[in-house]
Amino acid sequence: MESSIALVKAKLGSDHAYGFLAEDRGQILGSIFLNVFPGTPVTAIGPLSADSAVKGGVGRRLMEAALEQSRKRGFEAVRLVQSPSHLRSLALYTKSGFAVREPLVLVHGRAREVPSQREHLVRLAASEDVEACNNIAPRAHGFARKFELSPAIDSGWRPL
Repeated sequence: MESSIALVKAKLGSDHAYGFLAEDRGQILGSIFLNVFPGTPVTAIGPLSADSAVKGGVGRRLMEAALEQSRKRGFEAVRLVQSPSHLRSLALYTKSGFAVREPLVLVHGRAREVPSQREHLVRLAASEDVEACNNIAPRAHGFARKFELSPAIDSGWRPL
């Protein structure tokens, strides 16, 4: 629950995310975020949360709002990531016109320590690495990711 709250707070504090919510007489029934990627023709949807006890297409209406906003802003493509284990939202996304490209797998457990192969140097990214990393991203993701990499580097996060 804490991680979900932190995610929504981060989205609300971002200049690159637009939040929508559904409500009925002051009661919030669900929310969705449309995430933009500066300098790219792509937006992404997520997270989408809807009260499963409420009938009436809350999730569908939230999806429609996010998709409409993406169209109005002139974006060419919308992406989203969905676990195949949550069939209700997967059905919503396919009804909204999305095609399943590849399934995701959710893995639980503790990772064991794997000895390093030492074939390649692995280090923290620095501001001078942004352009090189950004040149790799279109091949891996289909669009540049500078908008995410720069703030991550600037956050000052350091491994233990």
